[in-house]
Amino acid sequence: MDSFRVQSLLSEEEIQYHLVLISVSKRNFKRAVDRNLIKRRIREAYRLNKHLLDDIPPLYLGLIYTSKNILTFHEIQNQLIRCMKRLKSINFD
Repeated sequence: MDSFRVQSLLSEEEIQYHLVLISVSKRNFKRAVDRNLIKRRIREAYRLNKHLLDDIPPLYLGLIYTSKNILTFHEIQNQLIRCMKRLKSINFD
């Protein structure tokens, strides 16, 4: 099961790179420390794997964390890579 919901929007403007929003629900994680930990892990996983999206035009991306548990970095990274590969398979023409 994926822990992410990905929203994407093809940019109408001339942007040079993908713009990413990362969201972790306060409803699922009451403590800001936990939300910030998850967001740091997602940002690092995205930074290490953003090259997977080089072949598609610049997008506005929303990465919404939907799991109710705090996952390890490697679990987050594997699920984010899976989401990015699915995004890459979409035809944006």
